[in-house]
Amino acid sequence: MTRRISVALLFAALLAQLAAWADIDIYFLRHGETTWNREGILQGSISYTDLTREGEFMAEETAKGMSAAGIRFDRIYTSPYVRARHTAEILSATGVGSAPVDDVRLREMCFGRYEGMRYAKGEYPDENLRFFFEEPERYVPQGVGAETFADVGARLRDFLENEVCPLDGKAERVLCVAHSLVLKALVREFAGDSASAEAKKTIQRNCCVHVLRYADGRFTLKETGRIFYKVPPASVADSPPPQSLPVR
Repeated sequence: MTRRISVALLFAALLAQLAAWADIDIYFLRHGETTWNREGILQGSISYTDLTREGEFMAEETAKGMSAAGIRFDRIYTSPYVRARHTAEILSATGVGSAPVDDVRLREMCFGRYEGMRYAKGEYPDENLRFFFEEPERYVPQGVGAETFADVGARLRDFLENEVCPLDGKAERVLCVAHSLVLKALVREFAGDSASAEAKKTIQRNCCVHVLRYADGRFTLKETGRIFYKVPPASVADSPPPQSLPVR
């Protein structure tokens, strides 16, 4: 009888371990600061803007913070835009995961005719763009390729359902390096009222992390707005940004 109970307990423990392992935590990381982030200019689908030295520092410190927390990724995906891929490469180089794989579904929201225009400190080119930041329900996309949050949410769900879900039982932790409005779309799609106040803002902080959990066939936003990096020293923050790389 004792042996049967021991075997039953062992089997139950094994099932519990397998069930826990089948859960996948998907970390969504916004890229580090870029020159245009610093200047308050909309990047959207403009792909060639690169990290400032501060942006590189954010990515480096984020990697160190993740390593210190024992976080390692079975897969790393990234938007193909230079600012995101550069961030992903910095993290991959520290050993928190393998070489990043490009996925165009993680690209930033396209702003059509507004891309390259200034928005910082309320310097909006027109009332419609002001709506995007202050009353997003009234914003109307304008120009070739311009998207809504619903468009970004649709491609994000496609990525999750067709790329991440098949990893069930094969990966425990996945990193997706993306963009501010991809993270915002994630909040809109999965958080409801559970997101932090910071995550409910339109712009998400550089190198902040939202964690989405996939378990029992469902996605749940587990954590929003986590920061792994320290405030950079003045010698880093004030250094000139690197030149932008060619489009790729």
